[in-house]
Amino acid sequence: MDQNCGKELIFYYFNNIPRIKEEGTIGKEDVHMKKILICILVLILGLAILYKCKKQTLPVPQYPLDSDTIVAALQEWGLSCTIEEDDWVRKERQGQSLYNLYSAENGEFVAGISSSQKDGERLLFISFPPFYFTNPISVKEYENAIAFATLLYGGFQDQQQVYKKFTREYDRKNMEKKQYEVSSRSLTPTREGESRWERKIGATTCQITLEQPTLSEPEEYLKVIMFVSDWDTFYSE
Repeated sequence: MDQNCGKELIFYYFNNIPRIKEEGTIGKEDVHMKKILICILVLILGLAILYKCKKQTLPVPQYPLDSDTIVAALQEWGLSCTIEEDDWVRKERQGQSLYNLYSAENGEFVAGISSSQKDGERLLFISFPPFYFTNPISVKEYENAIAFATLLYGGFQDQQQVYKKFTREYDRKNMEKKQYEVSSRSLTPTREGESRWERKIGATTCQITLEQPTLSEPEEYLKVIMFVSDWDTFYSE
């Protein structure tokens, strides 16, 4: 039902029932039936609006991703970046793209974005700077980073859906934690802890991985965000 049409019917009956009753052209039973009809129309209109709102989802971009889609998502985040496409992946890997993002201000690595499309299924894998870089994604940037990934994948109810579920469930459910021994032989600093949140939202498997530099400190940094429509399509043994 068209929303405007429904509203016009409701306004018509509300405005005319008192006048009709005063003129005596219809009885009390007829007025009562008109009121019932109004209630039914209001209910139908409300259900139609609710159904339409529930069906609205984020647009699904073309996969594999192109630079224009990434630029639009970066604008939502409020970041200005230089985008570099991996030419080898573009030429040699059909159905896949890989972009590296660098800060337009200081040239620091911001994120690596890999996207794939195969047999109608989609995969998005975003890696962020490791904790020992000068610009890791700390807890204050979780929301923006996850919303950024949500826009790039599309199909969710809204930009905040994944972030809200992640924050509600973090450290309570759908979590896996690991501990690692620090190696003195490693050429780069190694983390002592890692946490991974994973759950399905609709038909999409969502995975967010955090790394903890030291177990004695609670600070964790965002390492990877991955969304995939079918795990076996991309990670079958």
